[in-house]
Amino acid sequence: MARPLRVELKDAVYHLRARGNEKRAVFLDQQDRGRLVKLLERSCARYEVPTLGCVLMSNHFHLLAQTHRPNLSRSMYWLMV
Repeated sequence: MARPLRVELKDAVYHLRARGNEKRAVFLDQQDRGRLVKLLERSCARYEVPTLGCVLMSNHFHLLAQTHRPNLSRSMYWLMV
């Protein structure tokens, strides 16, 4: 069953998370984590979605992000693909 669509609002704060399939590791090493941080910085600048906080675990990560426009889905798609 698909989850309901996310409601996207202007100037909202969201807790976002992404986990590896079957809870497998999503980062190979510290360099890999650094790559995600760099991509996150580019995504934030491109879509004007500032990251307020970020936690990188071995098999998942959490983000706290704010939107100035209702474009969170586009920002996350760009980051994850």
